[in-house]
Amino acid sequence: MKNIFEKLYSTSPIWMQNIIISTYGLKLYRQRYGKLYHEELQRLSNRDISDISILKDIQNRRFLELFNYALKYCPFYKEFYKNVDLSRIKSVDDIHLLPILTKEVLRKNMQDIYTTEKVPFTYSMTGGTTGKSLGVKSTINDIQIRAAYLDWFKSLYGFKMLKDKHARFNGKDIIPYNNRKHVYWRDN
Repeated sequence: MKNIFEKLYSTSPIWMQNIIISTYGLKLYRQRYGKLYHEELQRLSNRDISDISILKDIQNRRFLELFNYALKYCPFYKEFYKNVDLSRIKSVDDIHLLPILTKEVLRKNMQDIYTTEKVPFTYSMTGGTTGKSLGVKSTINDIQIRAAYLDWFKSLYGFKMLKDKHARFNGKDIIPYNNRKHVYWRDN
């Protein structure tokens, strides 16, 4: 069932849809590019990427932090890993010892996986490239750190975020189904 904003958008003229898209784009911009984004991007930009052993150490540390966080705060993972000798998980190289978490199992257990109940979050959908999109909760900090990593990675290949023009594609429908004008884009 469409909410009131979706109904308003789908029945608005294209010029109004452009305003709505731009307003929504501004909201996303503010979520992605806050103080933490700039701090994380600066930290990443100062990182020495010439020594693979340093990068491997960072990867292992971050993996173990996430793994241990999931075990401590997420009932689903405690149950999912109950038949695994977790003392053998010492680095990202041991990930093969863990059972594979399929998208369908993830989808069925989503409410038991989240650890954001007491933290403000945003809800978004994956692009659905495998045929069925997935709803995901993210904190504003998660969004900003992810954006910083993505933009830092792109900068290694010459892309200048917030300077170069670009397009993003996702699973949101921005062209109403009853589009009769054959204008298949919207300006943000």
